[in-house]
Formats: sequence, C-alpha cells, structure tokens
Amino acid sequence: YLLHAMGEALSVGIGLATAMPDLTIVVVDGDGNAMMGAASFNMNVVSNLKYYILANGVYETTGLQELPHFQYMPEWCRIILIEEGKRETPLPPRPLDIWRVTQRWLLNK
Repeated sequence: YLLHAMGEALSVGIGLATAMPDLTIVVVDGDGNAMMGAASFNMNVVSNLKYYILANGVYETTGLQELPHFQYMPEWCRIILIEEGKRETPLPPRPLDIWRVTQRWLLNK
C-alpha cells in the first residue's frame, strides 16, 4: 500500500496500532525505507505492532545504491536478511520465505 512512501510505513503502522489496540498490526518494510523512516523508531510505544525489515543492503527503488549499516536498532524490530549476494538486480524474497521467517520469530518470542 505504501510503495515509494519513502520511510512512512512504520509511522502508519504505529498510527494503526494505536487506533486499533485489539489487533496485531504487522509492518513489512525494506531496509532503505526503514532507514529513511528511522525517526519513527522512537515513536513506537505500542505493544501490538510487529515490524519486519527486509534487508538486502541496497536502496532498491532508487537504483540499488548500497546502504550504510544501521547504527541503532530497537529490540522490537526484526531483520529478515535476504541472502542474494551482490547482484546487479537482487531478487525480492518469495512470500513463502518471508512467511516462514516471520513465523519463526513469532513462535520463538
């Protein structure tokens, strides 16, 4: 829903989680967008939000520029590494692979 929103997915997720405390809100974001929206890391005070970052190490949308490493990562963020190596055009993860990783995180909580 927020493709090309430049880092706003977490902010929207926090708003939804705050407005609907009886639901679990899941936000799946790319590492480039997460880095652009990192100011929202300090806004999350809701317990019903799950935040996953798909990390391939590049800004996918803007031309595959390499990302710096995150200097700060809250414990409630979960990284899903996408191990495709350094290719000219990294493949996105398959939905089933994302599902398996998120289920492992939920079950190991």
